[in-house]
Amino acid sequence: MAHQPKRSDTIRFHWNKILLDELSPDILHFGTDISHQQFINIMDETPSLQEYSNGKTMLGIYLCKLRSGEPNRRLASIFGMPRQTLQLKIQQTIHCLEDDFLPRHLRFDHITRDETMARNRIHQ
Repeated sequence: MAHQPKRSDTIRFHWNKILLDELSPDILHFGTDISHQQFINIMDETPSLQEYSNGKTMLGIYLCKLRSGEPNRRLASIFGMPRQTLQLKIQQTIHCLEDDFLPRHLRFDHITRDETMARNRIHQ
C-alpha cells in the first residue's frame, strides 16, 4: 500500500528550490494528482512557462489549486507568498497553458480530420 503523506509533509512546496526528483512521488501526487513524468511533460510542452524563473512553482501552484479547490488565501499561506502574488502566478500559468499546451492537446485544430477518422475506425 502506498505511503499516505501526512498533512505536515505538504506544508511547504518549493518546486524550484529543490530538484523535482527530490520531491517524493507521494507528495507530488498528493498536491497535484500527477506523476513526476506528467509534470515534466507539461513543462516540456509549455515553452512560455519555462521562460519564467519560477515556472515549476507556477505550474505546481496551479495544479494544486485545480486539485484541492483551496481558497487562494490558504494556498498563499502554504506556498509562503502574498495572496496577490499567488493570484498573478495562477493567471500567468493559465495564459501560458492557453498559448502553448491547449492548442496541442485540447482544441479541435490539434489533430487532422484524417487522424481523427483513423483513430475512430473499427478494425476487424
